[in-house]
Amino acid sequence: MSFLTLTVVHNSAIFRPDEDGRPVVSSPDFPRAHRDGKNMQEAFEEATDCLSSVISAHIAEKLQIPEPSPINFIVNPDKLH
Repeated sequence: MSFLTLTVVHNSAIFRPDEDGRPVVSSPDFPRAHRDGKNMQEAFEEATDCLSSVISAHIAEKLQIPEPSPINFIVNPDKLH
């Protein structure tokens, strides 16, 4: 019988509005990984998918995956509708 060990890692996420008020999510650990959405839920889902792809690419290319930054969620709900 084989076992799979799964480690769940949380990465920091910065939520901010773009010039049109759409939420944009970026990760300080992966500066080129950022996504937006029509609302917070969609932006979160897009960012999750993007981060998964970036980490998968790092693994495939044998690149170092950075240690996660402390968890920080920066949201100004008055600017994200």
